[in-house]
Amino acid sequence: DLFNINNQKMSDLMITSTIMIDIVDFQEKYIGGKVVTFYTVNVYDNYSRKKWILSKRYSEFEALHKNLAKLFPNVPTIPGKSLFKLKSSDALTKRKNHLESFLYQCVNRKDIMASDYIKDFLELDRHSPNLTFNSPKNQNELGNLPLGVRDFFYFQEENLIFIACSDMNIASRVDSYITNVNLPWEKDMGHMSVGAIMVFRINDKIKSSNNFEKWWAKSFPIQTGVINFNIKKSVLMIGLDDGKIILYQTGIESKFRDYVIIYEGKPHNDRVMGIDIEPAKNVAYTCSSDKKFIMTDLCDNNKFIEIETGKVGFTNLFYDRINERIFLTNEIGQVYIYLTNENIPINVKIVQTHTKNVLRGLEVSLKNYYIFTSSMKGDISILDLGNAGREKLVEEISYFGADLQLRIIRYNEENRELLTGDQSGKVTVWNLKEGKSIYTWKAHEGAITQMFYDTAHKILITGGKDRRIIFWELPEKWVNEDIERFEKEEIKNLNDTMAMLKFQKILEKKDDDSSSDDDSLDG
Repeated sequence: DLFNINNQKMSDLMITSTIMIDIVDFQEKYIGGKVVTFYTVNVYDNYSRKKWILSKRYSEFEALHKNLAKLFPNVPTIPGKSLFKLKSSDALTKRKNHLESFLYQCVNRKDIMASDYIKDFLELDRHSPNLTFNSPKNQNELGNLPLGVRDFFYFQEENLIFIACSDMNIASRVDSYITNVNLPWEKDMGHMSVGAIMVFRINDKIKSSNNFEKWWAKSFPIQTGVINFNIKKSVLMIGLDDGKIILYQTGIESKFRDYVIIYEGKPHNDRVMGIDIEPAKNVAYTCSSDKKFIMTDLCDNNKFIEIETGKVGFTNLFYDRINERIFLTNEIGQVYIYLTNENIPINVKIVQTHTKNVLRGLEVSLKNYYIFTSSMKGDISILDLGNAGREKLVEEISYFGADLQLRIIRYNEENRELLTGDQSGKVTVWNLKEGKSIYTWKAHEGAITQMFYDTAHKILITGGKDRRIIFWELPEKWVNEDIERFEKEEIKNLNDTMAMLKFQKILEKKDDDSSSDDDSLDG
């Protein structure tokens, strides 16, 4: 049933797709008075046993490559344009083989096969609709925010979303900082807003223009960097880029409409990168790009206990209140683990991941006992956390990645998938078992700065510098389960066949070599 594809090419290729490609020849046609070369592409679907033929120009391959390169890292190459039209049969054959190799590599990457670009190019909707991947749906969107989103906290029980917004334009930020400085003889004339906290109530799950109701907003002369919310005590925590932290008390009595400042202090000299509180001890834990991890006494505005000063800035803080431990990441790929059962947190482990780059993403799965990190170089690390009490044994067990500037990482425990958000506004879904991306889509026009995955409703919430927060409904499965089973069984058989062909060629070569030696001896 398969095409008569060159056995050598087949044996060198690890097949991971049900689609097989063969560019059998090229033809020249006169169109608009010009000679145009068309390449005949045979497409075969192993799953449905369907075969169809496409006729494509070089410009169509070029457009496909250009679109894929915008969405995916390390896209296979295509032959470059020539200054003059290719005329010789050898040159056209060489280009044909390169284009064939390009398509081979594309269809054997699940993330590319899931894209609309390859689907349209191969006309899958028409010939093999079962192979099309399920896509996320934009269920709801909070757009046109006055400033870009730096962080948010989604309070599911009350359908509230707390958003930390900041002006992402460097020039306007500098102008605002200058304007916001009052000289000694000047009166306080207010300030230009560089940062803000906004609170919205989500009325229902149905998409509508009135779906989001603004509860309240507060502006600041400094960028708001991080935000957190303690549900039990109804305390909203804010970290600013000048090192200051502010805590607001709000609550059910006012339906979270009213708020009052209960603490304001400046434990750091630079951007606050993580914040949480422990009400039982009346302390706040913060980390910053100023290289410090600090515990603040919330009863004393000037009492800051410096727990750690690293060689580089810290980038994340996660407080596991149940098991009394804190996890930090930093700018050289390290994960710090502290126990908080004493008055002052004690460091029990520092894990160096395989990367030495900035870890912007941190996810701690307390259900499956994993720590996931992502770096600005596209590195993803998996650490074995284990049960509480095994913190000294935590180590990196796997890593993978791609050429992406990853900012956020989240874990879908049900499907064992990782979800990352990057600097260019794309969300990528990673198969944890294979360490490969299986789906990518453009979620924002700017960097994705925060994500939240609602397991119960299969909703991914993303926030970005493009001033939008989007609610994405994710599919139960990215691809048909029958096709997944087919790939595990039939594709394995195909690869076994290819391996056998390659082995036979090795044996044949050895036989030829032996015959050659015998002949030479006889002579």
